Amino acid sequence: MQRVYVLAVAVLLLVAPTAHAGLVGAKFDAVYYYQDATTPYSDATFSNPTFTVGPGVETMLDVEKLTQMSVDFTNDTLTIDYLSTTATPPKWGGFPINGPTFTLTPGTSPTSLGIVGFSIAGTTLAGFDAGRVTYDDTRISINWSDLTYAAGDKVVVTFAFVPEPSSIIALGVGCALPVVAGLRRRRRRTEA
Repeated sequence: MQRVYVLAVAVLLLVAPTAHAGLVGAKFDAVYYYQDATTPYSDATFSNPTFTVGPGVETMLDVEKLTQMSVDFTNDTLTIDYLSTTATPPKWGGFPINGPTFTLTPGTSPTSLGIVGFSIAGTTLAGFDAGRVTYDDTRISINWSDLTYAAGDKVVVTFAFVPEPSSIIALGVGCALPVVAGLRRRRRRTEA
């Protein structure tokens, strides 16, 4: 019986650390869309239009040389900080689409984000709600169309991910161990 547990622990130690569901290490292309989801806005620029998620701020966004924001991803969070603005009044245009989109860079790993849901972890941007965040297998989009904003506003979105196969295997092994142990005990009792 101890051999089974030792083997199970060894498998878990080898498999579990490879489980990785999240954004760290993902490479994104950042584009600001205005008016519709196919029209990049030339007056919005990113300091790093292509970046890899890691420690610290990934890129800075400047819209019309009036509003500056930092964009910071962690393994499961996107934070956008409104650093400064000289816009008067500070209000986003009311077109159907007005905001940044972060798309996985083609030909890089991972090839899918694996996002299954999200929540607004915090915001000081009045009117910003879950209906302003969209995602699919390869992109995350923020739409702040027609919202009023100020320097110091912040948007924090937390994502949930599909469990990695190794996590599912580890869970299965953990659940199967007591069953195997019970069957072995039962077999020993009937043999005795």
